[in-house]
Amino acid sequence: VLVSVGQTVSDQENPETELGHILQSLSLSLSQIVQMSNYFGLGIDAELSLDFHLAREDDPNKFTSRFHNKGVYVKVGLQKISSTRSLHKELQLQVDAQSIPLPNIEGLIFLNIPR
Repeated sequence: VLVSVGQTVSDQENPETELGHILQSLSLSLSQIVQMSNYFGLGIDAELSLDFHLAREDDPNKFTSRFHNKGVYVKVGLQKISSTRSLHKELQLQVDAQSIPLPNIEGLIFLNIPR
């Protein structure tokens, strides 16, 4: 069930609206609908996250402090920034069947977080 951002609880109480009809037929309330926000990253941020995750799995005893974890993340991130990437030459981005030229980038993140 999809709920648009502008819909309110009154939509559920009014069966004349499309949302109200769907919720009534499924016996759902708005409190049972969960909105999820996701992202998908390519490039330096994804590589950094994967390397950090693998290092933490290899030796969990080294990653017991949030402060230490952040320090390791920054250190590895700075090392990754020093290497050159040409992601814009390796990727082709198309939106609605139109190619979008990419600037010289090191990463690309796709978000579905509502405004």
